[in-house]
Amino acid sequence: MAKKSKKQLPAPARQAYGTELAYNSLRANHKMRSRHLAAVLAFLTGFLGVHNFYLGKVVPGILQLLLTVILALVCLKLFWAPYVMIIPFALAIVRGILLLGMDDAKFREKYRVRTF
Repeated sequence: MAKKSKKQLPAPARQAYGTELAYNSLRANHKMRSRHLAAVLAFLTGFLGVHNFYLGKVVPGILQLLLTVILALVCLKLFWAPYVMIIPFALAIVRGILLLGMDDAKFREKYRVRTF
């Protein structure tokens, strides 16, 4: 026997109670994210942490951005240490490779990507 779906209010009633607005905002917050786009962002702008912001990971994005800024300031202050800028670029390349190597089910589970 097939499961019965929950009864929903008619559209005018949902709008009156505000559930239509809440439902639409919930849908907007759970858009499908692409692991391929996340990997491209990691390769191109990953040293700034853009891929983390895209995936909804704000704290790691801010930390990676701060790491890049601090290491850039170190490079400006110590002219003999430009090699330290390799660190954020290497992290971004590794992250891009990991995202490309991840299968879709694991990606959806890890980043809680939901489709409606």
